[in-house]
Amino acid sequence: MIRKATFSKWWKVGGISIYGKNEGENCKIAEIETDRFDFQKQDVDDCARLIAAAPELHAQAKVLERLLTELAMQGETGTDEALEEVREILAKVDGGEG
Repeated sequence: MIRKATFSKWWKVGGISIYGKNEGENCKIAEIETDRFDFQKQDVDDCARLIAAAPELHAQAKVLERLLTELAMQGETGTDEALEEVREILAKVDGGEG
Protein backbone atom coordinates (compact mmCIF):
# COMPACT_ATOMS: atom_id res chain seq x y z
CA MET A 1 0.00 0.00 0.00
CA ILE A 2 1.28 3.44 -0.87
CA ARG A 3 1.50 5.52 2.30
CA LYS A 4 2.96 8.70 0.89
CA ALA A 5 3.15 9.64 -2.76
CA THR A 6 5.46 12.24 -4.20
CA PHE A 7 3.53 13.91 -6.98
CA SER A 8 4.93 13.76 -10.48
CA LYS A 9 3.23 13.36 -13.78
CA TRP A 10 4.21 12.39 -17.28
CA TRP A 11 2.26 13.54 -20.27
CA LYS A 12 1.88 11.03 -23.04
CA VAL A 13 -0.12 10.98 -26.25
CA GLY A 14 -3.78 10.83 -25.26
CA GLY A 15 -3.29 11.03 -21.54
CA ILE A 16 -1.25 11.47 -18.43
CA SER A 17 0.39 8.98 -16.09
CA ILE A 18 0.70 9.90 -12.43
CA TYR A 19 3.62 8.47 -10.49
CA GLY A 20 4.53 8.46 -6.86
CA LYS A 21 7.27 7.15 -4.61
CA ASN A 22 6.56 4.20 -2.36
CA GLU A 23 9.42 3.48 0.01
CA GLY A 24 11.82 5.08 -2.46
CA GLU A 25 10.54 3.21 -5.52
CA ASN A 26 8.69 4.88 -8.39
CA CYS A 27 5.24 3.43 -8.97
CA LYS A 28 2.33 4.35 -11.20
CA ILE A 29 -0.62 5.62 -9.21
CA ALA A 30 -3.06 6.31 -12.03
CA GLU A 31 -3.57 7.05 -15.69
CA ILE A 32 -6.01 9.60 -17.02
CA GLU A 33 -7.03 9.32 -20.65
CA THR A 34 -7.37 12.94 -21.65
CA ASP A 35 -8.22 12.32 -25.29
CA ARG A 36 -11.56 10.71 -24.35
CA PHE A 37 -12.78 13.75 -22.43
CA ASP A 38 -12.73 17.50 -22.79
CA PHE A 39 -10.14 18.17 -20.08
CA GLN A 40 -8.47 21.48 -19.52
CA LYS A 41 -4.81 21.27 -18.46
CA GLN A 42 -5.63 22.74 -15.03
CA ASP A 43 -8.34 20.11 -14.50
CA VAL A 44 -5.85 17.34 -15.19
CA ASP A 45 -3.27 18.92 -12.88
CA ASP A 46 -5.87 19.25 -10.12
CA CYS A 47 -6.94 15.61 -10.52
CA ALA A 48 -3.34 14.44 -10.53
CA ARG A 49 -2.57 16.30 -7.30
CA LEU A 50 -5.67 14.91 -5.62
CA ILE A 51 -4.83 11.36 -6.67
CA ALA A 52 -1.24 11.75 -5.48
CA ALA A 53 -2.44 13.09 -2.11
CA ALA A 54 -5.04 10.33 -1.65
CA PRO A 55 -2.92 8.02 0.57
CA GLU A 56 -2.18 10.85 3.00
CA LEU A 57 -5.78 12.06 2.95
CA HIS A 58 -6.96 8.52 3.72
CA ALA A 59 -4.56 8.24 6.65
CA GLN A 60 -5.71 11.58 8.06
CA ALA A 61 -9.37 10.58 7.71
CA LYS A 62 -8.61 7.53 9.87
CA VAL A 63 -6.95 9.77 12.48
CA LEU A 64 -10.00 12.04 12.41
CA GLU A 65 -12.28 9.04 12.90
CA ARG A 66 -10.32 7.97 15.99
CA LEU A 67 -10.38 11.51 17.43
CA LEU A 68 -14.10 11.93 16.82
CA THR A 69 -14.78 8.51 18.36
CA GLU A 70 -12.84 9.51 21.48
CA LEU A 71 -14.69 12.83 21.73
CA ALA A 72 -18.05 11.08 21.31
CA MET A 73 -17.13 8.61 24.08
CA GLN A 74 -16.29 11.57 26.33
CA GLY A 75 -19.77 12.95 25.75
CA GLU A 76 -18.88 15.84 23.46
CA THR A 77 -21.92 17.08 21.58
CA GLY A 78 -21.98 17.56 17.82
CA THR A 79 -19.58 14.74 17.02
CA ASP A 80 -22.11 12.12 15.91
CA GLU A 81 -22.91 13.64 12.53
CA ALA A 82 -19.26 14.37 11.72
CA LEU A 83 -18.24 10.86 12.78
CA GLU A 84 -20.94 9.34 10.59
CA GLU A 85 -19.77 11.38 7.59
CA VAL A 86 -16.13 10.38 8.08
CA ARG A 87 -17.11 6.73 8.39
CA GLU A 88 -19.17 6.92 5.19
CA ILE A 89 -16.20 8.38 3.33
CA LEU A 90 -13.85 5.74 4.72
CA ALA A 91 -16.32 3.00 3.76
CA LYS A 92 -16.30 4.22 0.16
CA VAL A 93 -12.53 4.31 0.06
CA ASP A 94 -12.05 0.99 1.82
CA GLY A 95 -14.53 -0.75 -0.49
CA GLY A 96 -17.59 -0.78 1.74
CA GLU A 97 -21.04 0.58 1.09
CA GLY A 98 -20.61 4.18 2.29
